[in-house]
Amino acid sequence: MEVKRIVHGDIKAYFKVLTDSLLSDYNAAMQAEYTSDVLKSGLTYQKKLRNSFGNEGTVSVSIDRFEENHYAASFESAQGINQLSYDLEPLDDQQFEVTYKEDFFSESKSKSLNYSIMSKLYKRSSKKKMNLMLDAIEKMIQE
Repeated sequence: MEVKRIVHGDIKAYFKVLTDSLLSDYNAAMQAEYTSDVLKSGLTYQKKLRNSFGNEGTVSVSIDRFEENHYAASFESAQGINQLSYDLEPLDDQQFEVTYKEDFFSESKSKSLNYSIMSKLYKRSSKKKMNLMLDAIEKMIQE
């Protein structure tokens, strides 16, 4: 699933919000205080998450791409691999385009099929959540 939008504001400030969020997640997982210097393509770490039933599991996080205005990560669990990416493309000094993508892959055909069906059923809801998240980030850079 993909959402694109034009953002009015500073592209560097937007990417800093993404960087700060990633660093916060990494520091929480590592139980340490690192600086953004550790963030780079190829970085991997483990984090604990709770599912909707309250069960705790471990997710392997891999930063697939981390360079100026581009960030992509994979989250691997027993269910499969969730991938997300942010691509920021400058349009002029005052605005840029954000492309946010989410995908899911699984070795299990039934899990892949289930994701495919559910993503179609919840497409509107998922896009609404994505847009709300992007709205929040945009609001942060404009304050």
